[in-house]
Amino acid sequence: MSAPSAPTQSLHAVPRAWRVRQRDADATRVLAEASGLSEPIAHLLLARGITTADAARTFLQPRLTDLLSPSGLRGMDPAVQLILAVMQREEPIVVYGDYDVDGMTASSTLFRFLSAVGAKVSVFLPDRFRDGYGLNPDRVNDLVTAGARLIITVDCGITAVGAVKVARDLGADVIIVDHHRLPSGPLPDASVIINPHHPECTFGFKELCAAGLAFHLAMALRAELRARGAFLETPEPDVRDLLPFAAIGTIADLVPLRGINRILTAHGLVRFAADRRAGLRALRAVALGQKSVTASAVAFQVAPRLNAAGRLSSPMKCFELLTTDDGEAAFAIAQGLDAENTERRGIQETIEKSALAQALEQQGESAAAYVLWDPGWHAGVAGIVAARVVERFHRPCAVIALVDGVGKGSLRSISGFDVLAGLERCAEHLIQFGGHAHAAGVTIAPENLPAFREAFVRAAEALTPKESLTPTLTLDDELSFGRVTTELLEHLHLLAPFGAGNPEPAFLTRGVRVVRRRPVGQTGEHFRLELGHDGLTLPAVAFRAGERCPNVGELIDIAYKPEFNDWQGQLTLQLRLVDVRPATN
Repeated sequence: MSAPSAPTQSLHAVPRAWRVRQRDADATRVLAEASGLSEPIAHLLLARGITTADAARTFLQPRLTDLLSPSGLRGMDPAVQLILAVMQREEPIVVYGDYDVDGMTASSTLFRFLSAVGAKVSVFLPDRFRDGYGLNPDRVNDLVTAGARLIITVDCGITAVGAVKVARDLGADVIIVDHHRLPSGPLPDASVIINPHHPECTFGFKELCAAGLAFHLAMALRAELRARGAFLETPEPDVRDLLPFAAIGTIADLVPLRGINRILTAHGLVRFAADRRAGLRALRAVALGQKSVTASAVAFQVAPRLNAAGRLSSPMKCFELLTTDDGEAAFAIAQGLDAENTERRGIQETIEKSALAQALEQQGESAAAYVLWDPGWHAGVAGIVAARVVERFHRPCAVIALVDGVGKGSLRSISGFDVLAGLERCAEHLIQFGGHAHAAGVTIAPENLPAFREAFVRAAEALTPKESLTPTLTLDDELSFGRVTTELLEHLHLLAPFGAGNPEPAFLTRGVRVVRRRPVGQTGEHFRLELGHDGLTLPAVAFRAGERCPNVGELIDIAYKPEFNDWQGQLTLQLRLVDVRPATN
């Protein structure tokens, strides 16, 4: 349920402590010699826990053959047998997803595959405002009453004891495919549960999102159908065609891009870039234009457009886009999502200003956590606004809107504070809650909001380690401008795709002079700079810098990520500033 924030940390953020990774010269040299890589890349690999030439090969050249067998997931084999039994009886299957990108792509994965092998399958994605988060008992009743004999949940269901009971009491089977943390209480009485966090699951990778789990379910189904001879006379679906969905869902859900997730993402991005299916082609054209398909592009251009529908209207239009073969319809849907994303940004900016003002007025600069609410706020952007408040104060935050007399909120946290553990201490004030350590959602009665704020602040005070209260910016190395070259950047790209668990490398250069500065855009928040160091000048960009952007003539230290700027088809090297501070020795 996490959503990407801005493509770079705002310079408005709380000042951070800078930490430069120490280079182990001997270990770096040994790995470089054994792998044939440059020492800068060897240093970066060591920082990511990669210490051998074989591990470096696996990381730098992710192969689909390195995927683990899906049958290693607890519940996978019984789920496959149940699905095929329902298909053999020609009974209806409903895939019940979620309204975020992970839920959309996981649902699309199963729909695409099950349709291709002849299943009677449909998809239901809940409306955020009518149905709420997770498996809604009323919707489950409607689906089973309408004929569904099997419900497969993706990205939800692991806490849905009541809703699963509704389905089972009506005679339907339920397969839960979820990656969220298991509840402390009893699990739903589902026919099968697939969740890598289940204590009895011995699968060798625990950090798959729902889209990744759905891909593994499709692989397992294909293997069993192949073993049964199902493709002797009919075409065998190529599960590699499902990789774009796995990649988009994995990136958007902010699960770590390592291990299996790195394999799915690396191959999925390549296939997304070349995919000629109507929906993915239209999404790519509207969201990216001529830009390259990268993890960053998916996180900050593709995912927000898909999420916009779940935030403002209906996620079903995203499912339609991802699964349609009608080019004209696909382009119309993609353009509509683009317009909704523009509307979402305007709503978000208005509420963000209001939330920051409320935080300062009601709780001040030094609160241990923030709980903010207003009847005029839009619940669909609560999570993004909460992330902005966390960025501003470096403290956990809940942003709650009032919808039809009920509080609907999203929470974001900081490293070191498990927001779900914090909510467990406040459970008496909540109607419902769930999520991850870093992001969660709540439903609450309006009269309980003041008590919840007090309880949540106390929980944050008790559970947040002191060292987590100061944000830390980790930099991979200290460089002079003479070492910031296109060759270095080409080497850095070997480590892509970047994202959660594999951050884009960032560097430090001390004693940089600001030579030129000019604002770009309409807000006055973004700047282009010319920076001088050691007799060389490099261009730089500072997003959302505002008053923290340094002036011409200042001598500063800079934290940055080197990148290629693609302008009218020409690639030039530039520095994307992550943070600045007055120059130190």
